[in-house]
Amino acid sequence: MSTTVTGVKAEADVRQVQLTWDLLPLSTMVDHYRIHAAQTRSSFTPSDDNLIGTTIGDIWLHSGLAVDGDSWSYHVVTVDAAGRHGEPSKVVTAEVPRSVTVTGEAILTVGSFDGKTLEFHHAPDQYAEIAAQHPDGVIDVDQADDDTAAQWPYLLPGPGDAWAGRMAYALTWTFELEEVPTAPVMAIWLVDTTRLGGVLEIEVNGESVEPRELVKGGTAGSRKGDIADPDAGLLPSYHEFTLADGLLDRGENSVVFTLAEGGWLAWDAVGVFEA
Repeated sequence: MSTTVTGVKAEADVRQVQLTWDLLPLSTMVDHYRIHAAQTRSSFTPSDDNLIGTTIGDIWLHSGLAVDGDSWSYHVVTVDAAGRHGEPSKVVTAEVPRSVTVTGEAILTVGSFDGKTLEFHHAPDQYAEIAAQHPDGVIDVDQADDDTAAQWPYLLPGPGDAWAGRMAYALTWTFELEEVPTAPVMAIWLVDTTRLGGVLEIEVNGESVEPRELVKGGTAGSRKGDIADPDAGLLPSYHEFTLADGLLDRGENSVVFTLAEGGWLAWDAVGVFEA
């Protein structure tokens, strides 16, 4: 029976590519899958030099890629219980788009898009203070404050967090706009999420936008706040999406972030940009 992986797909988003493939049947005695990557638009030879990870599942998130975008190609290779490698899968290539944080104009931001939670309230590890200060799961942050990030807790807890009362916490961000952007894009960068993943619901001035499905993260962001630390065990993720015409208003606006499912998320930065 063939041990070559089939059905490999690569879905690119800002600073990340999600790979999926068809699991081989149990009769093939696969021990794990090796994921190989190279910055190229063509096939390449898998080796230890381009190995980016291993997994027993059928999904892999290649994260933390360049903000300026790039081309990445991938092979997935099986390894059986005896350590023998199968033939590489067919190559798949993904074109990673450029981030609005480099192509657009920042209208307003909270935090710096730098892979750190450290400017946020209670960071990097005082998560118990969030539950103590917001026992009802409601957080209000006003952009008019002198230092908005200092009022914004570095974690947003969710129903999977026993330490925070197993509630869907909601953070309301209020801000003023002198002019409405003609092509507004919201950027939400996260330093980490938990292994539960989750669903982040978003309302802009009372109107729901498409929920963001959170990846299953490293679950270290409650204690560590810098993805540059190679030992931190963080898995960042990135969400950038266009806001529909009419959602934003001249004057006061509010955005509500509700972690409806899963465990906490750790903020890197949030912003509204003119594309």
